[in-house]
Amino acid sequence: MELRNKKENNIYTKLIGCFTKNGKKSKSTSIILKALFNVSKSLDLKAVTVIKKIVRSLSVLVEIRTVKIRRNVFTVPLPVNSSRRDYLIVKKISKAISENKSHINFEKKLTQEIINILKNKNSKSVLDRDNVVKEAAKNKSNAHYRW
Repeated sequence: MELRNKKENNIYTKLIGCFTKNGKKSKSTSIILKALFNVSKSLDLKAVTVIKKIVRSLSVLVEIRTVKIRRNVFTVPLPVNSSRRDYLIVKKISKAISENKSHINFEKKLTQEIINILKNKNSKSVLDRDNVVKEAAKNKSNAHYRW
């Protein structure tokens, strides 16, 4: 599998790093490659295109952080740089997979989640992204608290 572009390669390596347990990097690499192969086979897309579409559908420009000022706690929308955006994408995918309590293996869970992301079905990671955007719009009046 070729991941030519730096952006897709970055997401791919961050996925591998996130899913590596007990130093077994080759096992997590094979699981991710199999999941990407299954998705690309079922949707007739290249693996690079699949990763591009995941980045496009899950990336956000703002995130919500809490700031404490004079004993008051405010939720403040902050802009996100590209490396943080990549981390948030991987975090949303891993959170959605860990919340999936069905009794199937990790590769199938990852495949289902990626297909749901690409088809804009009821994916937990897409719902999480939408919630972040709604919260940022709701709390944009607190944007002057960021520094």
